[in-house]
Amino acid sequence: MAARIPKVVVIGSSYVDMAIQCQSTPKPGQCVKGSGFSSNPSGQGPNQAIEASFCGCKASLVSCVGKDCFGDKIRENLIKFGVNIDNLFVAEAMNTGLVVTMVNEDGENISCFSAGANSALSRDHIESAKVEQEISTADCCIIDSTLNIETVVAAIRIAEINRTKIVLYHVLSLKKAMESVAQLPQEFFSVNCFVCEPDIDGLTENSTSTVHDAKPVATDLIARGINNVVVRCGRRGCLIVNKDSIDLIASAQNEQISVGCGTDAFVGALGASVAVDDHINTAVKFAMAAETLACQKAHLQENLPKKTDILEMLLKHPD
Repeated sequence: MAARIPKVVVIGSSYVDMAIQCQSTPKPGQCVKGSGFSSNPSGQGPNQAIEASFCGCKASLVSCVGKDCFGDKIRENLIKFGVNIDNLFVAEAMNTGLVVTMVNEDGENISCFSAGANSALSRDHIESAKVEQEISTADCCIIDSTLNIETVVAAIRIAEINRTKIVLYHVLSLKKAMESVAQLPQEFFSVNCFVCEPDIDGLTENSTSTVHDAKPVATDLIARGINNVVVRCGRRGCLIVNKDSIDLIASAQNEQISVGCGTDAFVGALGASVAVDDHINTAVKFAMAAETLACQKAHLQENLPKKTDILEMLLKHPD
């Protein structure tokens, strides 16, 4: 008998990333000549769902796009990479989420984003019969906390009622961590895995201080009821805290901290590993290998790593 394929449902935002290269980014009132324009489907939701699919899971996405060519582009890519889009909603009066980036010849960039239809993904969508069915039959539900808070809370409640494991991704300021944690909804403290992404204030060259500052925050989250806290600590790797242990998993990356598809590869692969009941340390190592591979290529969905490539990397670098 064939093994059952694990199921992962992702609840997250969808964007089209538009980028243009230029010699220098324009100053106020200035227009500069650009080249090398690109437009690619992106966003935490699609990227994480595609990564879960590449890791051998039945992946589905709950998200919202506009009734425009950009929404069509996102939909086509999801289908292409094996993601179920039965719950990809359309906000007809809104545009699809957009990120517009200008990159100068030194590789520096400035960006502007419009959430667009992502802000329309609501509690009513999550509590609809078909989305509740999707969550209830999943092995793992990945949730992006940057969505409307009522939407996030509704997803957590449904997953918890149906005993679906939850991976919650949340950006947290380490400088004001205790205050920020105290303001989180009570539902956040019932998740299986809380992935903490320190905001820009925490991502400094002195990553040792990031680990030091993260420990009391993670311990507090565990005391409030979360099973596992994973703090992404840049070059140092990932801090994993639960009731049994505090472990620092070293990173294989020696270059700059991951952004874009690298981060999404991490979260998507982590969800895929959690879905098959891997130990949290094993799941994080798997996710970190996925992130490392994703960062070696251009940040495009087709370049997200496959399960075979991730496992091959772990065999070559077991530590």
